[in-house]
This record gives sequence, C-alpha cells and structure tokens, in this order.
Amino acid sequence: MTEAISPEAILKFEQAKEHKAGINGGAAAGVAAKAVWDAYIRTKTDDDWRQMVLPTGQFAGHLDKSSMADECEITRNVFRSKKDRDGNEICAILNSLHALEAGLRKRGVLPPLVDKKPAGSDSDASGEIPKRDTSDRKSAKIKGDLKAANEEIARLRIKVELLEDELKKHQGLECIAQAMNDLMRIPQ
Repeated sequence: MTEAISPEAILKFEQAKEHKAGINGGAAAGVAAKAVWDAYIRTKTDDDWRQMVLPTGQFAGHLDKSSMADECEITRNVFRSKKDRDGNEICAILNSLHALEAGLRKRGVLPPLVDKKPAGSDSDASGEIPKRDTSDRKSAKIKGDLKAANEEIARLRIKVELLEDELKKHQGLECIAQAMNDLMRIPQ
C-alpha cells in the first residue's frame, strides 16, 4: 500500500503463490490463499489500486475481484461471503478486502461509495431485490451459441461433401447396372 514496494514483498508474494500451488484443498489451501493475498497486498501501490477500480455497474467504486484473483492465482470464491451461525463474517480474505477498501477510501485512493437508490426510494423496505446486470453473461452465452452453431455448420458441410461423394459412386454404379441390364436383353 506504500508507494515504494520492496523487492522482499514481491519475492514473498511469489513464494506464497508457489507454496499454494502444491496444496490441493481444505483448510491448508485457505491458509495458503490468505498468505498469498497478504503478500499480494504488499506488492501494490496506490496507483495500482486506482487502476483496479471498477468504473461502472453495480460494483462501481469497488476493486475488481476477478483481476485480483487472477493475479494471485486463487479462485474468485475466496471473495464470497461466508458467515457463521451468529451471522459474523468468517472469510479472512473478504474481511481483509473490506478493510483494504475502507483504508483506500479513507486515503482518497478509492472513490466514496454512493447509494445507488434514487431519493425517496424504499426498495429495501418493500423487499424488492435489485436486478443484476447480466449483459456480460448474455454476451458470453451468445458467443458460445454462435461458436456451437459454426461448429455444427462445419460438421454438416463435411457430411454433405461425404454424401455427395457417395451419391456420385451410386450414380456410377447405376450406370453400370443399366448397361449390364441392356446387355442382358441383347439377343445372342
């Protein structure tokens, strides 16, 4: 979080990622992911954090969790809320992320959070659930459907070519059969 990043912080981040790579799951994986996260935070400057702010959408003003998870080589699930029986947050990485964002907001690195509800709106009181922005999901689904359709078209073109070749063979055989039939009718 300081402007000068020590080479030791970067080295510690790389070592934590290597250590985490050897762990398959369970509590040890969670501890290793937390170590990677803690080392990762120390490798970023305020300018780095500014570049990770989501500009628009439902999470505008928050840090981009997907890019952070990619850089840390950890699953994005570590940023999901997990609560105990009493409703207390138990995800150490998520708690750390919230503390980081609060600290960055306090220092002016992140913009202040803005209530997205229009004045006088009581969507929480009415029990109304805000709609999610699914344009990226729809776009990805359309791209996937298009790719599948193109693959199907290519497969069908190959099938048509094979059937045309087979048809030519059968037409050739038909001509031979007709010629043989004609020969059989000729009196000897």
